[in-house]
Formats: sequence, C-alpha cells, structure tokens
Amino acid sequence: MATLLVDYKNLLSDLIERYKHRVDHLAIRIESSEGTSILLRGGKVETLSEGLSIGGQVRACYKGGWGFASFNDLTALPKRVEEAISAARIIGSEETLLAPVPPTQGTFPLPLTGTDPRLVPLAQKKNPLRCLQPNPSHPQRGDRNHFRPLRG
Repeated sequence: MATLLVDYKNLLSDLIERYKHRVDHLAIRIESSEGTSILLRGGKVETLSEGLSIGGQVRACYKGGWGFASFNDLTALPKRVEEAISAARIIGSEETLLAPVPPTQGTFPLPLTGTDPRLVPLAQKKNPLRCLQPNPSHPQRGDRNHFRPLRG
C-alpha cells in the first residue's frame, strides 16, 4: 500500500503542476475505504466479501467561480480535473478571494479506537450473525430482512 500511496501522490502532483496555470485554486483529494459485506438470505449467510474503494473529488476556482467533480476511477482523474476547471471558468467572472495560506499535502488516516475491524478475520465477523433470525414484526423489503437476536 505504501508504493500505491507514493504513486497517488505523484499523480496528484503531476496533475496540479499541469493544470495550476489555468485556475486560481486547484485541490484534488483522494479517499480510500475498506469494507465488509455480509448478505443474509433466509437467515443464512449467502455472501461474504471484503473490498477496497478509492475515489475522491476535484475543486477548482477561477475568477471567483467554483467547479467541482467527483471520481471513483483514477484513470478518469485527468478528465475530472478538466471538468472542474471548465465549470469554474464558465461561471467565474469576478475576483477569487482566498486566504493567503501555503499549499498543503498530507495523508490523514482515520484514528480508530478499540479493535481495528480490518484485523478481524472475515470468518469471525460472520459468527455473531448465526445468533440472528428474521424478525417477523418488520416487513421484508425485497431481499432484505430485519433480524433480532435468538433467545436461548
């Protein structure tokens, strides 16, 4: 993941350098998230999966006009930068007024308290679900059920 992070930083630096002359302000943020999905059907575990999502947003300002674009595909990032810049240039007609602060770069991991869920094995995550059964007091919506703990 460290090599990937360096690649992302290089990509962002290259894009900022390439487009900074076209706007008064350009910000690109990348976010990544990890998640676990456990699908229950008929009270039984049908699907277990873990995934990593990467996406972000581009903000551009030109003559007081702001443009924004979001992305979830890094290969499309240059196009999203162009879109944000185009939107800002279309609506910008006055002066950009920003606080005089230096540009910043950083990596900001979310601080976790307690057990890090990324370190809990998938099999262990599904075990508590064996204690659940469909709750008849909640109507079923499509393939989703509401569950309640089993009483011993």
